[in-house]
Amino acid sequence: MKKYFLLTVFINLFLFSFCCKGHTQIVAPETLAPTDVWNQTINNAKAVKVYMIGTIKNDGGKVLVELKSESFYLKQGINQLSNTFIKTSKTDWQDQDAKQAVVANGNFPKGNYTLCTRLIEHANDRELANPCRNATVGDLIKRQGDKSKYKNISAYGSASVDFMYNDLNQCLLNCPILMFALRQNKA
Repeated sequence: MKKYFLLTVFINLFLFSFCCKGHTQIVAPETLAPTDVWNQTINNAKAVKVYMIGTIKNDGGKVLVELKSESFYLKQGINQLSNTFIKTSKTDWQDQDAKQAVVANGNFPKGNYTLCTRLIEHANDRELANPCRNATVGDLIKRQGDKSKYKNISAYGSASVDFMYNDLNQCLLNCPILMFALRQNKA
């Protein structure tokens, strides 16, 4: 009987290790590239040819950079715009320190920023929308011995593991054989 109990416990622990999955929370440092002004969701009443003018301001309200996009067609309905789809035709830096930081590591310096994007109809230069949003840039993670132009981990794809968490209740719910064996052995 004792051998059967030990065998049951061993098999259940073996199965428990396969069915219990830890949850990893990925925490990425907040980043901000100049073309992030194009990342917008626009609900449009009709299809129209437009262009955009985007500005990034620091928390003091100073304009750091102004960008203009090439013209493009905005379809009717909800449009998810992104900096991979929208092409920048002009960049006007109004703050040289911000420009140097972005050129050096692909990211604005640590701080709070306001991103505003004016959506303008191409045919008559009429403003259709002017959404704004806030962004916070955190510290960048330094890479040791990096020979590339960019000395920091920046912009996109940067992440760190903040913690690992195993929820025992979820593991037990996913392993009914283990619960059955433990209840059976208690009796």
